[in-house]
Amino acid sequence: MPIPTNYAEGWLRDAIEDAAGCPAYPLAVPEGVLPPFVMYGQAGQEDLQTLDEGFGSSTLVQGTFSVSICADGYLQAKQLARLIRAALRNFTGLVGDLKIHETTITGQQDGDAVFLEGRDVPTYIVEQTYAITWEE
Repeated sequence: MPIPTNYAEGWLRDAIEDAAGCPAYPLAVPEGVLPPFVMYGQAGQEDLQTLDEGFGSSTLVQGTFSVSICADGYLQAKQLARLIRAALRNFTGLVGDLKIHETTITGQQDGDAVFLEGRDVPTYIVEQTYAITWEE
């Protein structure tokens, strides 16, 4: 069975990887992966309205997504965050079968630095939150 191309998560992953030039993983990072990398996941979703465009109806959906940018240096994490924010902020358009109506950043903050297993240098984290509205 082919995987549908109309998922906001697929667009989000591709847009992050294109902007940051590093891998993006849903919810967890495989063991042994070194920074820089990005984790993302959906924190919530709600139906906003049903649209009738003359060809049947579709539902306008808004999802809230968390994005965690991880890097070995604080300024590197900030730069990756800036690149990702510039690529995602205010995006609208058709991506494959996915029609995105609006993408907004609703928050950004520094996360706590962490020490990944087996490493004696901190990994710095910048956390972003996005609201993405699309047709389903």
